[in-house]
Amino acid sequence: VTPLCNAVNVPYFEDFNGLIGGALPSCTSADHPAWQSNFINGNLFSNEPYTSFFTKGVNLTGGQLYRVSYNYSTNLNGQADLEVSYGTTNFAPTQGNITTPLAYHASLSNIQTNIVNFTAPSTGVFYLQFNLADLTDLTGGALNIDNIRIELETCLPPTFDNFSPVAPAVSSTAYANVIDDFS
Repeated sequence: VTPLCNAVNVPYFEDFNGLIGGALPSCTSADHPAWQSNFINGNLFSNEPYTSFFTKGVNLTGGQLYRVSYNYSTNLNGQADLEVSYGTTNFAPTQGNITTPLAYHASLSNIQTNIVNFTAPSTGVFYLQFNLADLTDLTGGALNIDNIRIELETCLPPTFDNFSPVAPAVSSTAYANVIDDFS
C-alpha cells in the first residue's frame, strides 16, 4: 500500500500562497473538486458541504504533545460549520479513516484562529481533515481555511502540579511604652 507522498516532519506549515488555477498544494487531497486554492487571497476554500480537505501526511511520535493552529472563516456570505479531525492510515486519507475529533466550530463567519494541543497516540504518519460540515448560503457562501500549522508544543502555561501551599507567615511586633508628647 502506497500513501499519496512521503510524509513530512514537523513543523508542517501550509499557507496556500502561490497556487494557480485553484490547485491544491502537492501531496494534499480533497474528496470533492469544490476545494480549491484562491490565488488572490492565498487561502483554501470550498462551497460544498459535507466534503473534506486533507493535509500532507506528517510524521508524529507517540506520546509527544503537538500544537495545531489554523485560520478559518466564511467569505462573509452566511455561516459555516467546520469539523477538524486527525488520524492515520496506510491508504489515501478519507472521511472514513481520519476520524479522531480535534475541534468543531459551529456557525462561524468572521476570521478566527484556533490553537489546539493533542498528544499523538502512536508513532506514525498522521493527516488532518478539515470538513465543511454545513454552509447556510449555498449559492454564495464558502468556507475559507489558511495557515495550517502542526508543531511540537513547547509553550504550555504552568500547571502547578507540584504546588504546595505555604503556611501563612506570622508576624508580631512588640512596642515599648510610647510617650505621646506632641504638644
